[in-house]
Amino acid sequence: MIDAYLTEEELFELDILEKMSNSNGRQAPDNWRDWLLQLLPQYFPSDNFAPHHVEFWEWVDSIEPDEKPRPFIAIWGRGGGKSTNAEAACVYLLDKKK
Repeated sequence: MIDAYLTEEELFELDILEKMSNSNGRQAPDNWRDWLLQLLPQYFPSDNFAPHHVEFWEWVDSIEPDEKPRPFIAIWGRGGGKSTNAEAACVYLLDKKK
């Protein structure tokens, strides 16, 4: 098993850490929908989420620290946002300290 992590420089290149740092004095949104739209607009430009994306993000948001999450199994077609959503979920969980 290989663990891969983005370096701090890579996250800054994506402009994520700067937005999460709240240097502008604003708090990052609490809900996943607004969080995606405000912090990752280049990947989530509209609030037009497919039902399977909503199901995934509700599952992500249900994850709590020190609790084993229930498995989430999804079969999405090519171009369905599998990697984009999974990678954004990792950053979301980091930001929410989950």
